[in-house]
Amino acid sequence: MNAPPRPPARRTRILVTGFAGFPGAPRNPTQAMVAALERRRPRLARLGVELSLSVLPASFAEVGRALEAAAGALEPDAILCFGLARRRARVGVEAVARNRIGRLRPDARGAFASDAFVERGAPPLLRASAPAPQILARLARAGFPAGRSNDAGDYVCNQALFLALRRARRALVGFIHVPPPERLGAPTSRPQEACADLAFAAVLAVLPAARRASRLSR
Repeated sequence: MNAPPRPPARRTRILVTGFAGFPGAPRNPTQAMVAALERRRPRLARLGVELSLSVLPASFAEVGRALEAAAGALEPDAILCFGLARRRARVGVEAVARNRIGRLRPDARGAFASDAFVERGAPPLLRASAPAPQILARLARAGFPAGRSNDAGDYVCNQALFLALRRARRALVGFIHVPPPERLGAPTSRPQEACADLAFAAVLAVLPAARRASRLSR
């Protein structure tokens, strides 16, 4: 008697987010990065990764709802958020999110944070759960300047990471800050290819996150 065929293995579901523009960066390169990642879906699917993409608003009032909507539709195994760090010269893999919001900078809607805390009563610090060492190793091998960061700031990026960690049921969660493309020193030096470079860096982060999430789900 022949054994029944095995059902196809479930792909590891990864949510990757970027941000829309904000004051000082009306054209956020992570938004263009998300668009460029669309073309990488088929290849990632062949590697067992189901990629979902979303651009979050750089808004204190809206980012939580937008992140929850994107994650809720997918029930991801891992969430990797990307944001722009204008003053950095290398990719930063964030290690922690802090329960704080700066009240001196307006968001993309021109609004200021209504509270100094992301979530009152929540812990002061949450640790990212994405596999930072493996992500950093892949980035380094590909020639991207990258390092671990212990300060995700006090703007919408830190808020998004904190909320993702608070609300993730079982998903690995990470946040990666990228510098402006002209500072990145990415493998290509042509400005018109900067979005493709960022998309490549994102794929390098997705693969170890997917591998770790797949192992945890067995």
